[in-house]
Amino acid sequence: MAQRDRIFAVIEAKGWISNRDFAGMGLLHIGRNRLTEESARVYFGGNKKYVAFVKGETFMDNKWELRDIVQEESTATVKVSCLKCGFVFDARARDVKEGNGRYCSRRCAGAYRSKKTAKGQPRANLQSLAPIPDGLQQALL
Repeated sequence: MAQRDRIFAVIEAKGWISNRDFAGMGLLHIGRNRLTEESARVYFGGNKKYVAFVKGETFMDNKWELRDIVQEESTATVKVSCLKCGFVFDARARDVKEGNGRYCSRRCAGAYRSKKTAKGQPRANLQSLAPIPDGLQQALL
């Protein structure tokens, strides 16, 4: 049995493997390489799982856990208007709920958030905000 197969068998049986397990198998300092290479991603990815590194208190306590890949649910969107230019766009509802989704692009976000202009006033004070079309919301959380 190849080293890789022995490592994968331990992870599947216990759900994790530590540097202590590697030392017990006569292998040392290869966990990170063996578990992050393409073969591990392909092997566990077929089962909708991945291997995550968990730092322990000592080197020997460092381990790699087998975790499920969480599939993102279909994202619900809401229509919002950009704070800077007023462009109406679809933003993910969870982003709006978290306080994001305020700008249609990075360019608008950067222009709106720029600190000072040549006159020393915040840019938002110098330019009027775009009007909000009827039936839309503005992400101001």
